[in-house]
Amino acid sequence: MKIQNLNTMKAYFSSFKVLIFIILMSGVGKLSNAQSFNCYIANDQLTSPTTLQWDVYMISASTDFNLRTMQYAFNFNSAFIPAGATITPSVVNGGSMNNYSPGSITWSSSGNAFQIGANTGVSCVTGTLISTAPVKVATIKLSSSLPFNCAPHNISMVRPADAAPSGLTLKMAVSKWNSTDCSTGSLNTIISNNGTYTNFAATSLYASVNNMKPKITGQPASQTACSNGTAVFTATVAGNGTSSIVSYQWLANGVPISDGGAYSGTNTPSLTITNPSSSLNGTTYTLQASQCSPALSVTSSPATITVNPSANAGTISGAGSVCAGSTATLISSGDAGGTWTSSNTSAATVDANGVVTGLAAGTTTITYSVTNSCGTATATTSVTVNPSANAGTLSGASSVCVGTTITLTSNGDGGGTWSSNNTAAATVNANGVVTGVGPGSATITYQVSSSCGTASATKSVSVNPNANAGTISGASSVCPGTTTALTSNGDAGGTWSSNNTAAATVDANGVVTGVSAGNATITYSVTNTCGTASATKSVTVNPSANAGTISGASSVCVGTTTTLTSNGDGGGTWTSNNTSAATVDANGVVTGVAAGNATITYSVTNTCGTASVTKSVTVNPNANAGAISGASSVCPGTTTTLTSNGDAGGTWTSNNTSAATVDANGAVTGVSAGTATITYSVTNTCGTASATKSVTVNPNANAGAISGASSVCPGTTTTLTSNGDAGGTWTSNNTSAATVDANGVVTGVSAGNATITYSVTNTCGTATATKSITVNPNANAGTISGAGSVCTGSTTALTSSGDAGGTWTSSNTSAATVSATGVVTGVSAGTTTITYSVTNTCGTASATKSVTVNPSANAGTISGASSVCVGTTITLTSNGDGGGTWTSDNTAAATVDANGVVTGVGAGSATITYQVNSSCGSASATKSVTVNPNANAGTISGASSVCPGTTTTLTSNGDAGGTWSSNNTAAATVDANGVVTGVSAGNATITYSVTNTCGTASATKSVTVNPSANAGTISGASSVCPGTTTTLTSNGDAGGTWTSSNTSAATVSTTGVVTGVSAGITTITYSVT
Repeated sequence: MKIQNLNTMKAYFSSFKVLIFIILMSGVGKLSNAQSFNCYIANDQLTSPTTLQWDVYMISASTDFNLRTMQYAFNFNSAFIPAGATITPSVVNGGSMNNYSPGSITWSSSGNAFQIGANTGVSCVTGTLISTAPVKVATIKLSSSLPFNCAPHNISMVRPADAAPSGLTLKMAVSKWNSTDCSTGSLNTIISNNGTYTNFAATSLYASVNNMKPKITGQPASQTACSNGTAVFTATVAGNGTSSIVSYQWLANGVPISDGGAYSGTNTPSLTITNPSSSLNGTTYTLQASQCSPALSVTSSPATITVNPSANAGTISGAGSVCAGSTATLISSGDAGGTWTSSNTSAATVDANGVVTGLAAGTTTITYSVTNSCGTATATTSVTVNPSANAGTLSGASSVCVGTTITLTSNGDGGGTWSSNNTAAATVNANGVVTGVGPGSATITYQVSSSCGTASATKSVSVNPNANAGTISGASSVCPGTTTALTSNGDAGGTWSSNNTAAATVDANGVVTGVSAGNATITYSVTNTCGTASATKSVTVNPSANAGTISGASSVCVGTTTTLTSNGDGGGTWTSNNTSAATVDANGVVTGVAAGNATITYSVTNTCGTASVTKSVTVNPNANAGAISGASSVCPGTTTTLTSNGDAGGTWTSNNTSAATVDANGAVTGVSAGTATITYSVTNTCGTASATKSVTVNPNANAGAISGASSVCPGTTTTLTSNGDAGGTWTSNNTSAATVDANGVVTGVSAGNATITYSVTNTCGTATATKSITVNPNANAGTISGAGSVCTGSTTALTSSGDAGGTWTSSNTSAATVSATGVVTGVSAGTTTITYSVTNTCGTASATKSVTVNPSANAGTISGASSVCVGTTITLTSNGDGGGTWTSDNTAAATVDANGVVTGVGAGSATITYQVNSSCGSASATKSVTVNPNANAGTISGASSVCPGTTTTLTSNGDAGGTWSSNNTAAATVDANGVVTGVSAGNATITYSVTNTCGTASATKSVTVNPSANAGTISGASSVCPGTTTTLTSNGDAGGTWTSSNTSAATVSTTGVVTGVSAGITTITYSVT
């Protein structure tokens, strides 16, 4: 049997594990005595291990086979065993088959062999069934103090002759991983049976890879933490081989935990426990690290947490206030033995037992502090020190006048109450305001109460009487130059004064003397310590009567008025001495009654006598225009005389001289039709008088001038008008040519001439006006003859039977035009109406004919893209006639369907044609289309792996000029020429992309960057004494070899243990390949 392709394992294992199957089958030939099977391990396929391990399985191909006795052994090529190495064999019962024991294992270094079981064989109870599936029965481990050699060698499996039961065939199987990724690999098994190889399915085999677990290089240490603190457990874990650590899991007392509550970092190398509760005290924590799969995990040594309780100051209970000079006791529910302190000892102190003593009003914070190994805890409470009641001293005036107030204040506590012991003398309100009530004295008291007692303060207040001016008696008026005496019933000894000595004065005895008309306030004033009191009396000084001087006009006309005024006293009376000439009313308004003279008098009377003043007034007579007599109408150019029976010497006027004028003697002359008002006016000193008469000027008859058209067509009308008098009559002198109605409407009867007359008559005679009218003949377009259709680009001639000299027109010149002679030219498909029109002075006559223009065939112009990619389509369109056909002259390059959809077939060009047929012929349009090839990235060739720092060149057989890219530049980069450079271990997909007008094509290749060997950094002591050891470790790849440059000074074992030999210096090297 040969183990093949083990290079996939060399980067993973420091121990190599072989799975051996002993397959028992009935009826299958017999293995000859001492027959061996060779297992070859090539020199370059396995890193030298220090441990070899075999798992031994048994399989029975028949369920009725009973195992009785069996013994087997393994022999090694001597080249496999390192010289001078100590070989330690061991065997462990698999424990998976009833009543089977592998017995002991012996090792013969000279024979380079080990044997399981005694020479007499291993017995199994008769009838024991061996499973048809692989059953593990033992594990064999062979350890060496030196690495096993990697030289070619073989392993022979031998079963002694006396151990072979009848009908038994023995098989040996070796399993290996077939993938570099242990998480996805499966087992391929090579079975040797007399040189015949058979593959077992992976699911029927058992795999156990010993050293693919991570290593705990630093164990977690036990921690002590306070319940309000933090504990951190940390383990150092190193991965084995190139596979990374998959997961971490911390366990509490063997049970997995997760983040939340006190725990964080449960899936990291460091577990943090924040504010651990006492329930966690004594809990054991371990870290389980898994690599590749949970089955390949390692668990750290246990570490225990000790949780110490935090200090507890509890809650302070007791009174929240105390009076100054008294005490209160506080207690805490926390730990005993703490200390009490006060934040404000000027307000209150506290002793070691929590007794608080109030010193002065204020607030203090009382603190209870407890300290243990986990720190200090404090509890606080606020205590208010209430002061004793303090009424203070009363300040303010000691006297008050009746009816006035004073305010007393206290420098004691606020919020007290005020009281008076004699409210008949003085009262006091809640704010200390004292009001004088009556002469006398009162004791004012201020009292303050608090939880700490009551205090009072007093002050005596005297109430003084007010000054009294009494009431003034005596006359309230006086005349200028006379006196009156005033008296007061108030305090004697006061003073008298007048506020207006220009009206009246008063002496020290109260005698008032009138000076001039007006008012004066007389005051009597009395003063004492409470102030001044005054009494007043208003005195009026009445004026002497004053009629003044009369002002106003000295004359008035009969029937009119004039107003006289006096600058004397108001309220007087007006009188006239001649009421037959003039009267006067109470307001001085004089009314002229008749021509003559009158004396007007104004009289004024008051308590001091009567005064009068007079004025002479003359009454003048009014002017008289009388009444106008004479005719009320006149004709233009004639006269009539008007007269008046009023005052002579007046003037005559006309208000409308364009209608009629009037001279100084009253003669009225008619000028033109209209109305005029004739006025006779007379003026004297009393004004102007006028008399009027309305005169009508009747107009002469007026036929005016006739306006309107001078011609009319037969059967039509035209209206004539006259700017003369309305109501006239219209007549025609030739009714066979034209008639006219009463409204001047002329109707053409037949071609010819007529004279139309307009006549007007009134009281002044008759007037006429005339107009000549010509009746013109009507126009005639006749009937159009000719073809009813024409082709585009051709002509046809039309004719008319009507008047010559008419015009030809087309209603749709985009379809057809028509010349001045009636020749129709087809322009484009459509329909048009051809019209022949004849115009004369009587209007236009038209004849029409519909002409259809048949279209010529039109292929139009082809629009659309000029290129297409192979396998894609474009759509071409034509702006010509629909219903045409599409063709391609090169269907190997491009085809086109009935809708103009062009499909690229192969690179090249094709001419696409669109053809249209009609009754007027055929038309074609063409367009050249280029078919572009698609982009081709080809296939990438080159190595599939590269080492970090080295390069390999990839090539593509696709289009040149593409771009190279890597999807993982952290693993490998690639330049513009396809040169891949390994950066770090990992995988990268290299992509070659080519872009042209038809798009982008890409080809990919997966490249694996194999990791470089990592010897890491050596840690450990730098010195050792002869005969002692120190262990060095490396954080690099596991499975390396340790060597000493000077073994006479120190040696180093395969596990990095340095042994001092003699004084000297050596270099210890850790090598990884």
